[in-house]
Amino acid sequence: MMRLIFSLSLFLLSLPALRAQGMVLQSVETEGLKRTHPGFFYGIAGASPGDTVTWEALEEMRRWLVLQPAFNAVAYHLDTTDSGLHLRWETDEAKTVLPYAGLWSSNDITTVIGGLSEFNFLGRGISVGAYYQYNLRHSLGLFYRHPFLVGKLGAEVSYTLWNSYEPLYKGPATAWYDYSNSSLNATAFFTPTRRQEYQMGISLFQEGYRLGTVAEEDRPLFPRELDIGKLGIRANHFYRGAVPHYFYWSGLSVDTYSQVVLDELGSEPFYIIRQAWKYYRRTGKRGNWALRFIWGLSTNVNTPFAPFALDNHISIRGVGDRIDRGTGMLTLNTEYRYTLLENRQIGLQAVGFVDAGSWRLPGGTFSDFADPEIIRLHGGVGGRFILKQFYNTVFSADYGHSLLGTGVGGFVLGLGQYF
Repeated sequence: MMRLIFSLSLFLLSLPALRAQGMVLQSVETEGLKRTHPGFFYGIAGASPGDTVTWEALEEMRRWLVLQPAFNAVAYHLDTTDSGLHLRWETDEAKTVLPYAGLWSSNDITTVIGGLSEFNFLGRGISVGAYYQYNLRHSLGLFYRHPFLVGKLGAEVSYTLWNSYEPLYKGPATAWYDYSNSSLNATAFFTPTRRQEYQMGISLFQEGYRLGTVAEEDRPLFPRELDIGKLGIRANHFYRGAVPHYFYWSGLSVDTYSQVVLDELGSEPFYIIRQAWKYYRRTGKRGNWALRFIWGLSTNVNTPFAPFALDNHISIRGVGDRIDRGTGMLTLNTEYRYTLLENRQIGLQAVGFVDAGSWRLPGGTFSDFADPEIIRLHGGVGGRFILKQFYNTVFSADYGHSLLGTGVGGFVLGLGQYF
């Protein structure tokens, strides 16, 4: 009996070493590839016949593969054959050609949008797309992204023409502007590991504001017209620790964005930095808890054109569309997603959420973050309808309402999870 216990103890103690021990692959094959080019798959997976791998390395490869838009899920199997160790990848490809269209009304303006995107062009993980929007003004966008252009180096180029009717604020006064932005963007990115990505980018854009509706007594507070060329230089970093399994997520990701903007008038450089932390945890078979914290700061000038917006779709659900702006922001969003129905084709989720946030007013101080007049706290419920076989195709509907007794509330409709 003592000998059995001793042998079992030695086996248990040796398990970590066995998992870390390298294994030589004799052969590698993949099941389930239909649209993805095999050369592209094996290139990013990083396991070839003759390679020495560990269990940890294989799991890291699987996590990296499932982050690619081409795949809903990826699994691996190791089989021992007469010729040696055989690695078999099992993939479930996503449908990545996504047409989309939308119709909604806000501030008595009806908006129509339509577009088409492909996230696995030529079967090599390349993303291309275009959209057109009409809301009494014309907007369009084009983009091309090649994440694996040369080894670990990738590139993206895009063009955007954006026209909208937006509110700007100066103290309690509000003015509506015709806003236009024509921008050409180029970005290079480097992926040294499967969890780290660095980006450097440049933007050339022409930005214009033309005063529309404003109370007569507030008219002197706002410039009538602004049309200026600008240069933006970006440096971003992404930590990819969160991974999906179909529409469930788990893990931590951190996205950091920084930018300096120069204009043709020779004004002082305008700096912006923003960081988003996202944490996901599976709870049981059907539950998924999600948490997001964002902080951001910019050059603190007293201008109605401050970069951080308080808005239904990006910060606090139920507050309205672009109801305020600031030169600093703190937001915390948490939600619990519970799957009511799931089969191979679709998923249906119920969502409960709480959103909180505060802003530093343009030209204000850090004490603005603690001002009860600025702090927003909303709670609510929503639903998600998910097409599982399509990349990132989630139709969302939420209703948020103030928990501070202000009476503010409203619906938010969108494509994709809120975060």
